Amino acid sequence: MEDDKYQKTRQAVIIMQSTVRGWIVRKRYIKAKQSAVIIQSMHRRYRAVRSFQNTRDQVVRIQRRWRVKKLGDEEKRRYLKMKRTTVILQAWSRGLAVRRTVRSWHQNATKIQASWRGFRERQSFLVQILAAVRIQRRFRACQSMRREQVRFKELRRAAVRVQAVYRGMQGRRLAQKHRAARLIQATYRMYQTRRQYQRCKSAAVLLQATFRGYKCRTS
Repeated sequence: MEDDKYQKTRQAVIIMQSTVRGWIVRKRYIKAKQSAVIIQSMHRRYRAVRSFQNTRDQVVRIQRRWRVKKLGDEEKRRYLKMKRTTVILQAWSRGLAVRRTVRSWHQNATKIQASWRGFRERQSFLVQILAAVRIQRRFRACQSMRREQVRFKELRRAAVRVQAVYRGMQGRRLAQKHRAARLIQATYRMYQTRRQYQRCKSAAVLLQATFRGYKCRTS
């Protein structure tokens, strides 16, 4: 009966460890996918900035050409109009670039915060896994203690029979005293073993409740 309980507990811990490894792999895949999306967005923004810089360079070259040439009044008005439009376009482009940069910073900060929360949750879950392993070891120790209890009971019954045989023998009183002392010591060890088993059982129940609460929070 105790071996069946041990096997079931062991299988449950193995399944839980496998689930944790799968969960970590999925989180890494999602993080890599998000990083690829960020890189693509940065590349598009870089191309937009380069396009704007090329346009600006063309406008600057046009301005220099217009300064060299002698323009008529009409051409001057067109030049001034183009210059004003260029200034407005530059101001609008700079504002757009700033807004995009701020938005990108905000998104990156949000992702970093989410990654940090995920890291803290993984750390907490790993601590719980380590606690489960420790409880598993204690459970095996408790099983060993129970086997010792069975052997102790057999020894105690044998001691009772021996005491019954030697009760009438006056010459063996000293031996009976020694056996009684050993019996008292064994009884005390059995009491300590029972207390250790109860502590292990309480720790296992607490871990199960903690794991169920963690699953409820993450689901």
